[in-house]
Amino acid sequence: MPRSLFVRLSLMLVLQFFVWGCWYVTAGVYLRKSLSFTGGEVGWVYACPGIAAIVMPFLVGRLADKYFPIERILSVLHALAGCALIGAAQAQNFEQFFPFILINALCYQPTMSLAISMCFYHQVEGADQFPKIRLWGTLGWITGGILVSLMSWENSPMPMYAAAIVSFVMSAYCLTLPSAVPLGKETSRTDVILMLKNRSLIYLFIAMFFMMIPSSFYYSFVNPFLVDQGVEYPTAKMSLGQISEIAVLFFLPQIVSRLKIRTIITIGFGVWGARYLLFLLPKDTFELSYLFALSLHGVAFCFSALTAQIYVNKIGGATMRATAQGAYSFVVMGLGTMVGSFIAGNVVDISTSDVTDNTSWSLVWAFAGFFGVATSLVFYLTSKDRLKEA
Repeated sequence: MPRSLFVRLSLMLVLQFFVWGCWYVTAGVYLRKSLSFTGGEVGWVYACPGIAAIVMPFLVGRLADKYFPIERILSVLHALAGCALIGAAQAQNFEQFFPFILINALCYQPTMSLAISMCFYHQVEGADQFPKIRLWGTLGWITGGILVSLMSWENSPMPMYAAAIVSFVMSAYCLTLPSAVPLGKETSRTDVILMLKNRSLIYLFIAMFFMMIPSSFYYSFVNPFLVDQGVEYPTAKMSLGQISEIAVLFFLPQIVSRLKIRTIITIGFGVWGARYLLFLLPKDTFELSYLFALSLHGVAFCFSALTAQIYVNKIGGATMRATAQGAYSFVVMGLGTMVGSFIAGNVVDISTSDVTDNTSWSLVWAFAGFFGVATSLVFYLTSKDRLKEA
C-alpha cells in the first residue's frame, strides 16, 4: 500500500473513532448525574447502537457492495449523525434525548463497518496491514477521551457538541478519499445466502453475541463506577485501555499468523471477564488493580472483536466484504449490544438502593466477570470442530 494512502486511511479512522470516543463512554455520567436517568434509561441509550446495528449495517453493506462507493455513503451518514448529536446535546429529559440519540446511532453505526470495509478495500496485504491502520482509530478514541477529561466535560453535553463538529469534518473528508467502487455488482441474493450459511461464520456470530453481554458493562458503567469510587481523571485513565490496544494492534499480525483463531478469541473472551473481577477489590488499597483492569482492554478487544472482524473479512472476500461486515454488525453490534445493554442496565438497577441511590458495584462486576469467564470456557470447549481456520 502506498504510504500516502496509508496516512489517509489512518486519518479517516482517527476521525471515525474520535467521534465515538468523545461522548460514548462519558455519557453515562452526564445522563445519570445531570439528567437523572435511571439505570434502565441509560441501558436504553446504550442499546441504540445495537438497535441501529440490527436495522442498518447489513442493508448499507449491500448498497456499498452493489450500488454506491463507500466514501459517499460515509459522507452522508456522518453529516446526518452530527445533526442528531446536536439535537441530543440540547435535550433535557429521556423523552427528548432518546429519539435524537437513536437517529444518531442509525446513521453512525453502519459507518463503523463501512470504515473497516474501506480499509480492507484499499489494501492487498489483508490482515497484515489492517491492524496497523486500525490502531490510528484507537488514537482517535484516546484523543476524544483525553479532551473530555482535561476540559472536565464528563458531566456536561459538551462531548456531544465536539463529536458533532468532528462528524461534519469527517463527512467532508470522506469525499476526498480514493473511491471504493462496488465490486459485487454481479453478486446475487443466492451468494449472500450461501455466505451466511457458512457454519464457522454462524458459530462465530453466536459466540460474539454472548460476549457482547459482559462487554456492554464496560461501555455503559465503568466510567460511572470510577466516578463513584472517587478515582481522579476517570476518562483519561480509561484511555489506558486504548493505549494497550495500540500495543496489541501493533503485534496482532504476528499473533494471528502464529496462533489459531480459536485460541486468540478464547483468550480475548477470558480477559473480558477476568478484568471485571479486579474491580471487586477495594479502591483505597487496590486502585492499581483498577488501572491494570483498564489496561487489559487492548487484549480483550483485539483478541475478540478485532480478530473476529479479520476472520469475517476473509470469509466475505472482495465481492462481499461490506455485506459480511454488515452481517457481523447485525448480530454482534446489533443484537448482542442491545441485549447486553438491557442486561447491564437492569443489573445496575437491581444493584442500586431505592433509598440511598447507591449502587452495589460488587454485585455488578461479579455478574459481568463470571459471565465473561464462563463464556470463554464454553467457547474453548465447543469451538474445536466448529470454527474452521479461514
